[in-house]
Amino acid sequence: MMVKELLERIVVAYPGASPEAMRTFKPVFHARLGGREGPALAKAATEVLASFRPKYGQPFPIPADFEAALPDLPRPRPAGRAIDLGRHAEQVGRLIDEWRRGVRARPEIRWAMEHIARGLAHDAAWRGDTRPIVLTAQQTRLAEQRALSLQRRVEHGPPEKLTRKAWWAQLAAIAARWNVAISTEEWGA
Repeated sequence: MMVKELLERIVVAYPGASPEAMRTFKPVFHARLGGREGPALAKAATEVLASFRPKYGQPFPIPADFEAALPDLPRPRPAGRAIDLGRHAEQVGRLIDEWRRGVRARPEIRWAMEHIARGLAHDAAWRGDTRPIVLTAQQTRLAEQRALSLQRRVEHGPPEKLTRKAWWAQLAAIAARWNVAISTEEWGA
């Protein structure tokens, strides 16, 4: 069934479908139902016309009545390529393996650096970027600070009951053992 045929049936079946009303609704019917012409629209028309009862505010069926009776349209496939989790994981593994070969650091610092590098590798793999992962000086420094802070907590427990001076002494002792330079300005308050 075509929209034009549907409009003709509505005009015949419902006296409230005046020429003025149909002139107004004709473009709406075409816009909303034009892409659904055929057997599905014919079936929806039969269902709606068989059950619709004119009311004062709505003397004939409108496009929404027919849309409700039509089957759902298939959703378009998403744009872009499909997500390949296996390929992504392989790429992350390759990038991290390559990154590990070039890192010379104490194990605790290396683990903290790898945590940062792994995030960068995931981002690079999603983008399809195969360039080697390289941490900036700031990222390397952040990894050192994380490793020092964690080691201080492992050795001495939570810092809640410590004075700033005692906390700094513990941190400085670990940094000295690890041969990592630290400054109070870097660590803030």
